[in-house]
Amino acid sequence: MEAVEPDEIRIFVDDKQAGGNLQRNRPFPFCHERLTRADDAGIGVAVRDEPPVELAAKFAATVVSYVVEPRTFGMKALRQGRIATYDIDKDFLTPGVSERGKQALKQVPRTAFDEENSIHGRIAAGEDVSHYPEYSVLEDLLTEQSNPVSAGIDGMTPAEALRIINAEDRKVAEAVQKEIPAIARAVESIVEAFRRGGRLFYIGAGTSGRLGVLDAAECPPTFGIPPEMVQGIIAGGEPALAGPTEASEDDAVAGALDLEARGFTATDVLVGVTASGRTPYVLGAVAAARAMGAVTAGISCTPDSELARAVDIAITPLTGPEVLAGSTRMKAGTAQKLVLNMLSTGAFLRMGYVYGNLMINLQPANAKLADRAARIVAQAANVSYEQARDSLVAAGNNIRVAIVMLKTGAARHEAENKLEAAGGNVARALADRE
Repeated sequence: MEAVEPDEIRIFVDDKQAGGNLQRNRPFPFCHERLTRADDAGIGVAVRDEPPVELAAKFAATVVSYVVEPRTFGMKALRQGRIATYDIDKDFLTPGVSERGKQALKQVPRTAFDEENSIHGRIAAGEDVSHYPEYSVLEDLLTEQSNPVSAGIDGMTPAEALRIINAEDRKVAEAVQKEIPAIARAVESIVEAFRRGGRLFYIGAGTSGRLGVLDAAECPPTFGIPPEMVQGIIAGGEPALAGPTEASEDDAVAGALDLEARGFTATDVLVGVTASGRTPYVLGAVAAARAMGAVTAGISCTPDSELARAVDIAITPLTGPEVLAGSTRMKAGTAQKLVLNMLSTGAFLRMGYVYGNLMINLQPANAKLADRAARIVAQAANVSYEQARDSLVAAGNNIRVAIVMLKTGAARHEAENKLEAAGGNVARALADRE
């Protein structure tokens, strides 16, 4: 086919090698792997195996780029692109574009994901968007595969179906076990952040987001910490906790902005949670955190996911196809919950918020917890339930103070001083009692 020499070439940049290495045969402007030189009508002319900016630079003096996925350009683009337009800094382009291609790139002011090219708008209009980069076929993802073990589950008795589910669930703990080295690295990073005054953030969408919010919400009553120390962020905000707002997961910029709205800083740790490892909302937040210099970790259940490649610490329990194909609230969700349990519990173990295996920072805010607190003190100090209960009252309902009082014979203020000198660690406070 004869090549046409246009005065101007328009390209649409996405998040894969500035337009390279995507699936073939998508209509322009989303046909990137073998980019088509095109006129303004979008008619394909010549196909070549080159990244779009590099190719365009060879055939036209002017190259115009429309930003389709802003996370390619890092936090700078995310921040500047939240309202309207911005100029692309060539240094934010991916390594797939050579210096010559970068120099040729000229940005025309245009809103990222603007109304004309809004995927959500096209969905609302009933258009098939399966060819778009963010809506590429999911069938290759491990979490989307059909599980042959449950192929006939719709015809089974309830007991038979439940045995299938239970047998598949047993695979989850083994998958998580293989990730313990990575989980341990994440725990150490979280502890380092806590000791610097930093915080732990979870971010996710749908089931993954709800699990992160759940773990964060359980930390204050379990470990007696302020609620801001561990926070969960979910796409769609609070309404997403009780109802489906799954479309919000497609907004990478929203992920970055939601993180920024919580006052996230470089001293904090971000854990992205997404079974597929490709949720734009999570990836946008991770890009923002990395741009700040913060430690990032990611929990996904798909091998070599985008999330795993984007974070400092990749935690990837491969739970395999779900009993109900694609229903990642099942095995993948269970694995994510187990990992989240390990991250928070492991971190607060290292912080000295546990004595033996007892929750010594528990807050006795109701009758059940007051009873539990008395039993904890009784077991830790090897005294009767009644003695423990009385000591708790004398200690101002502070389990740690009550334990130190009972084990050392110290008065309340003396016990408090010992704990303060030991950084709140009961074991160290008792070791220094001599």
